This record gives sequence, structure tokens and C-alpha cells, in this order.
Amino acid sequence: MQIPYVSRDAATGGLLHGLFSSIKAVEFEGILEDPDGLELTPYLYWAPRERMWFLAHNNCTPAQLVYEAIDPEAARAWLIEHEHPAAVRKHFG
Repeated sequence: MQIPYVSRDAATGGLLHGLFSSIKAVEFEGILEDPDGLELTPYLYWAPRERMWFLAHNNCTPAQLVYEAIDPEAARAWLIEHEHPAAVRKHFG
């Protein structure tokens, strides 16, 4: 399945759109800061076909996820913050 995502153009700051494959994508579940709120559980994905990281988060509407391409440093920080030390070691050494 192809999942749409957005990313920021480094030169213009504009939004770019693309697709990543969910086949063989690795999913990491995040920790909710407010488990009683309307916020959805955050997820991070490693897509090996694209060799990219994608962060899934709310888009102001409950149950509406937006997938955003993020740089490896942000992915590493997210994995640390959401308590995935084995994934940090595996993907970042």
C-alpha cells in the first residue's frame, strides 16, 4: 500500500508531497503525553524502500493522520524520547 506524505523543501520552505510504501515499513509506537485527550498515539515509520523516516501525527482533526518525512536526526531523537533504545542502536549505531 502506498501512503501519502508531506515534506518541506529546504530551498523554498514549501510543502512537497510524495508516497511511501508500507511494505516492509517498520512501525514504532510513541508514548501519549495526554492519554485522556483527543490526540492519537504518535507513530514513527522507517521505510526501507525509500530509506526515509516518516512521523505520523494529528492534523487538528481526531482520527486524521498526516505522515511527514523527517530527517534521521529527528527520527533518532523521537526514538529516544519514546523509549525505543534497541531501535536507536539498530538504525543509528
